[in-house]
Amino acid sequence: AGTGEEGCREAETSTPSSAARELINGWAYCAECILHGTPSGLDNAVSCEGGGMRLQRAGRESGAALRFEPIASLRPMTVLVTNTNVPRSTRRLVAKVRALRDAQPALTEALFGAVASVAEAFLAATASSEARLSAELPELVRINHGLLVSLGVSGAALEDVVATAAEHGLATKLTGAGGGGCAISVVGVGGAARGEASKSADAARRRLEAKGYNCHLTSVGGDGVLYHAPQAAGETAARAAPSGGLARAAAAAAAVVVAAALAAAAAARSHATA
Repeated sequence: AGTGEEGCREAETSTPSSAARELINGWAYCAECILHGTPSGLDNAVSCEGGGMRLQRAGRESGAALRFEPIASLRPMTVLVTNTNVPRSTRRLVAKVRALRDAQPALTEALFGAVASVAEAFLAATASSEARLSAELPELVRINHGLLVSLGVSGAALEDVVATAAEHGLATKLTGAGGGGCAISVVGVGGAARGEASKSADAARRRLEAKGYNCHLTSVGGDGVLYHAPQAAGETAARAAPSGGLARAAAAAAAVVVAAALAAAAAARSHATA
């Protein structure tokens, strides 16, 4: 949309430099630490970089380093996001899963392993073809949600959303920490997001909104953080990335922020295990 100022046209966008993105990502991770205690860093990383991202732990032991990898083969997907408007505490839900793992370590590890297998199956499908992903994704979503239910992180409103969307042929799972918050329903992959799939999404949306939920039709794998700079008519739209001293300063600031965030996360882990 335009800025409304005379002589200006639609805002131009450009991608921040890697140093600037690292700085933004570091500050976002600090906020995650405040809100969640010991976050993985995946949410802020994928929001900053865009697309899709795979998170892996370097080892099974507690405190092992995390590795983030972009999903180069991610295919465009349309999803219906439903906000249950039920508040939830990520800290409480994480503590609940931790308590389950302490009480039933073998069963909990088996559930974690099954969740990882679902993720691997998704990666194989999206790397294969749009047709394969379209065929397999709904079942993978249903399996994933069932595993999360077994871990105890669903809730009454989320289950209502899952059941209502299923009546219209949409596979749905909770997202985020669970307990409340949002659920995502698969509408389609690529061209499959149109036609009958779109009609099903519209029907499900009307039912869900009639129940008091808020729905948003959107896509997966969009851009990450961008500069939005309104430009005067006739001006060059491109915004130069920081260079020289500015880039070095941004990189240094990012290193400080990330170090502080890691220290905060380590302190939180130490407090949680004390």
